[in-house]
Amino acid sequence: MMDRTTGGASWAGGRQMIFNRQLLLERLLGDHDLLATIVSSFQSDTRLRLDELKVTLAQGDVEAATRLAHTIKGSSANVGGEALSNVAQDLERLGRAGHLREMNRQISQLDSCFSQFCAELGKERGASS
Repeated sequence: MMDRTTGGASWAGGRQMIFNRQLLLERLLGDHDLLATIVSSFQSDTRLRLDELKVTLAQGDVEAATRLAHTIKGSSANVGGEALSNVAQDLERLGRAGHLREMNRQISQLDSCFSQFCAELGKERGASS
C-alpha cells in the first residue's frame, strides 16, 4: 500500500485517510504542543487496547472484544485516524453480530492500520525536527 501526503492528510492507497492531521489541529485550535501530547497518549493507550483486544479474542469473549473495538473506533476518529477507525468499526459490527471467528481473522488488519498510523506520525516528527 503506497501512502501519499497532501495538506496534512495521509492516505492509504488513495482511499482511506491514515492520519488527518489538519482536522485534529483544527479541533485543537492550532495548538501543536497539545496535538503532540494527545497523539502520544493515543498511541500508548491504543497499543494497550489492541493487546487487550487480542487477549479477549483468544479467550472467546466476543462481548469484551466488541467493546474494545468500539473504544478504538471512537478514539481513532477523535485523533484523525480515519482508516483505523473504519477497521475498528468493521470489527465492532462483526462482534455485535457474534462473529468471533471473523473478528480473529481481521485483527491483523487493525494492527496493520495502527502500525501505518504510527509510521505516519514518525514521518511527521522527522519532518518537523
